[in-house]
Amino acid sequence: MMKAAFFHNLPTGGALRVAARQLSALRSDYAWTLFAPEGSARMPDVPGVSEKRVPFPRGGRGSIIGRLLFPVTLYRRLIRFDRTCREAAGMIRQSGAEVLLAHTSMIVAAPPLLRYLEVPSVYYSHEYPRCLYEKWINLTRWALGDMLLPHVMLKLRRMDLQAARGATVFVSNSEYMAARMRRIYDRDIRVVHPGVDTDLFSPSTEYDLGGHVLSVGALSSFKGHHLVIRAVSRLPDPGRPRVVVVADRGSARYGRHLYRLADRLSVQLALLRDIPDPDLVQLYRTAKAVVCAQMNEPYGLVPLEAMSCGRPVVAVAQGGFPENVEDGVTGILVDRNEESITEALERILGDRDFAEGLGENGRRFVLENRSVDEEMRQIRESLQEALRAGAAADPD
Repeated sequence: MMKAAFFHNLPTGGALRVAARQLSALRSDYAWTLFAPEGSARMPDVPGVSEKRVPFPRGGRGSIIGRLLFPVTLYRRLIRFDRTCREAAGMIRQSGAEVLLAHTSMIVAAPPLLRYLEVPSVYYSHEYPRCLYEKWINLTRWALGDMLLPHVMLKLRRMDLQAARGATVFVSNSEYMAARMRRIYDRDIRVVHPGVDTDLFSPSTEYDLGGHVLSVGALSSFKGHHLVIRAVSRLPDPGRPRVVVVADRGSARYGRHLYRLADRLSVQLALLRDIPDPDLVQLYRTAKAVVCAQMNEPYGLVPLEAMSCGRPVVAVAQGGFPENVEDGVTGILVDRNEESITEALERILGDRDFAEGLGENGRRFVLENRSVDEEMRQIRESLQEALRAGAAADPD
């Protein structure tokens, strides 16, 4: 069996679930070794796959001094990560791997490892460095940081571009991201939509076991949990559903803000952290509606998981959401403001037949268009394409 390497530097969340599922599904195709820098989220154990952690010194920005000097520490961190990726490339060479599948890095985006490899590679990109190409995302609010940041951003951009252009085959998770990446990286990009485990994310046999509106995503204002709370607060009370926010990581400060906001607006709020998948599935199954208010989400597994569980979805008409949510058919697409979200919730809560129809259509869409089998077929094709390109470049 051909040896292969799998590289990731992902945090917890949907991207990690996609990477873990790919590795598990492909374990019978290749003899895999998993490489991950220290600080990467731990993947579930995959039978027959060995894991090697690559040393990577951690840094922090928790103190006031650390935040003030964040651009300096980030610059040093980029240099260290480049060295870590060079070391990982050496480890991959020693492992005898003949092909690599790499996922996005939370340090750079395109891992510099792709520059140093001697084997063909597939880069599966979940997103580009949004801080570089979306002006509304700021890394620092400090005057000193703002002065130093342009030099750091130049370094980050150079590393990301060089690495992305070093991949043999470049894959994106959505048409939305691929269109932007083609302009940024000036190269061909395939689209492989992540699928959903429809056996795990499956409907309940009962219509309504709970009484909540669900919002899933990291504790960040970009995820829009505050908009969900504001939208629900506009629904009549009594009868107003509670809001459940599920987060795997993020800002404790933003979490406290959500509790204060909910208290002020008389909305019942439950904020759950790091819950296991079976608990998340149950929250999907029993939700009156799942609201996705993220800002320019690159793809969005949350609406697909909710649809797979047969629940009605309200999603902002931004980013990759419109690729999966058809307005009035598999969900409701709205403008990114509380008024639009409230109107959509009123439609769902006031018309059971309409809500059930959205859930049934959503489940059907996932089964027919976002299956894991189709995702794996396209990943296998991408790996074979990389191997053919590698053989053509080195006929000896």
